[in-house]
Amino acid sequence: MDASFADSVKRKWNDEFDGHRAAGTAHPLVTGAKISSAPFQTPLLHEWRTAGIAFHDPWTNFALRSRIEDVWINNQGELNLVGYVPLASPTQIGNFDEAWHLPLKRRIELGMWLLRQQEIAVAGTTFWLAASVDEARLLSYKARDGWVRAMLAAVKDCLEADREPPPSAHCEVCQAL
Repeated sequence: MDASFADSVKRKWNDEFDGHRAAGTAHPLVTGAKISSAPFQTPLLHEWRTAGIAFHDPWTNFALRSRIEDVWINNQGELNLVGYVPLASPTQIGNFDEAWHLPLKRRIELGMWLLRQQEIAVAGTTFWLAASVDEARLLSYKARDGWVRAMLAAVKDCLEADREPPPSAHCEVCQAL
């Protein structure tokens, strides 16, 4: 996908949700889907969008970041993380269960975990806005961040090991060596 297309789609939807954020109102797409969330007002939003949600994990000594497109707040005071998926047509997203969706899910789950480590209340339901410039489809996703701690432990063990890990049949780099 053309980066300028993806950027223009994200910019369009950011501007639209930021307008509702400034007005203190929910977006019609959200209310039309009967979702009780509105854009969350925080001075950190620009940083979260550009540099990512940051957290230093004292257990691994890793500095971690994960970018998000938007964040909403629900009626229970919990944050809902929101990802935008720029597509030529929002119907291309399908049921959000294909292999190419996994990195999108992992990125938002990592963001959820990073905020929870900072004792910020984050709902388990996240949202995806599959969007073109002119239309959008809103999908909810029950995110699971339970994999993050185990993955960090595995990475830490690998980095501290005396030997490199064996090559993986699923790794393109390993296959080229």
